[in-house]
Amino acid sequence: MKSRRVARDWLAIVLCAAVSGCGNRETLYHGAEIDPDGGHFDVAALMPQCGCMTLAMSDEASGVEQIQVVTRFHGAEIGALPLSAGESQRVAFDWAGPENTDVYEILAFEMDQDGDGLYQRAAAPSPLVASLLSVSDVVEGTCRTNTCAFGPLNLHSAYVVEEIETADTAQSSVAFVSNGELVRISSPGRCGCMILQNVSANESLTLRSEWNGTQVGVHPLPWLENVPEQPLEMIGFDHAGPAQQDQYTVTVEHVDQAAERARDLQIRQLGSGGVSASANVRLVGFLDDLTCTAEGAVFELSDTTETILCEFGTLNLNQMQ
Repeated sequence: MKSRRVARDWLAIVLCAAVSGCGNRETLYHGAEIDPDGGHFDVAALMPQCGCMTLAMSDEASGVEQIQVVTRFHGAEIGALPLSAGESQRVAFDWAGPENTDVYEILAFEMDQDGDGLYQRAAAPSPLVASLLSVSDVVEGTCRTNTCAFGPLNLHSAYVVEEIETADTAQSSVAFVSNGELVRISSPGRCGCMILQNVSANESLTLRSEWNGTQVGVHPLPWLENVPEQPLEMIGFDHAGPAQQDQYTVTVEHVDQAAERARDLQIRQLGSGGVSASANVRLVGFLDDLTCTAEGAVFELSDTTETILCEFGTLNLNQMQ
């Protein structure tokens, strides 16, 4: 099985790329992709998101009338879905779990008719999954706004568990709330690190932070011209306080770029108030349960002696330090 780059190890690679602190430059995996052995698809969303994908019989499955799509999680079969020639199904999936090895496997079995005309599943899956099954139109987003159903493939191990576990307990989280206007942040007990990216399309942004309603910091998130992709920004945060309602919030504002250029980039003048955080800032992911220091949250890379510092910076999300 391919190593899954979501949760802690996936974000470790993202952190390395963000600070140019390690040599690993592998392509970050998420979504749906054929495993190197060719026998199945590996599927998982970025933690803590969900995704949708379209399943259909492959164009290579000439003469096959029906297949059965089977899902497995850590070797155990968890779901099945029949597909006929010319049929497609839109299916949801979550991030599978918190560990690097948590990933769903999707296999395809050919279905043969018996003497009574009933379809029976072949004894073994196709050794080349792409010869029977195609996966396309993969998109990811928040689980609560997902537009397709999990259905009988049951690719919702993490989402269902989290819904149960977080009902009455404080949990670490970084999430867009209040119609996308705020980022709510908390990390009970320890420190955390969120990874943000400006996706506003040619607009520099200003982030403003509050702690329980009191403004504590300001941080620029500029838009860089003539670069293939906007850089990732790491920002550390602590647990905000002992009470469950203790939290940080971050609002997003556009910078008036004309005024900025007129002042020779020395003074930033804010534009017309707050804008939608979710439409302008991409939450790449976050890590929690990290070691707190005076400068920020420290993440130790697995199986190495390397550490990465995720600085609190000028947002000052460190009121408990």
